Amino acid sequence: IGALSGAVYLLEHRRLLGAFAHKLSRGINASVRAVTFGRTESVASTKKIQDFFVDIQDDYKFMRRNKKLFVVPFWWGVVFCIADIAMFYVAFWALGYPINPAPLVIAYGLASMAGFFMVTPGGAGAYEAIMVMFLTVAGLNPGIALLAILLTRVLLMISTIAIGYIFYQQAILAHGKKPPTTI
Repeated sequence: IGALSGAVYLLEHRRLLGAFAHKLSRGINASVRAVTFGRTESVASTKKIQDFFVDIQDDYKFMRRNKKLFVVPFWWGVVFCIADIAMFYVAFWALGYPINPAPLVIAYGLASMAGFFMVTPGGAGAYEAIMVMFLTVAGLNPGIALLAILLTRVLLMISTIAIGYIFYQQAILAHGKKPPTTI
């Protein structure tokens, strides 16, 4: 919350971006010098960092002026969450253990928030553990909860990889294998 508040404050005040970019580039370069034992002097340019932050600030201000642009993505997010929770519910149902969706929704929310802070893809590990712990505290059989959650998460990850591969292949067919552009 503190980092987000600091970022918003920084984006609201353009005059602070230059000083922040300068301090950030000095910090990055000092860290690189320390890690490389002085063999590499500089990797970050204050000008490039400042230009990057100015671009972000312009986008931020555009979004602040056009809040109606977020209505459709918000509703797509709601549909996605409902579909995700429905998959967990169907997994419990398929195992012959229909449950009350209320604890499932709460467990999903808690696990999603924790998964945001995890370094593993999709919060793998902590996500499942938090869901199982909450559902167990809510009175569900821990074995059934673990089985249903792992079943759903494995199916979600496999389907995400498969669909991503299909879209990746379509992009290669449409655009070819071009090397990425550098900044």
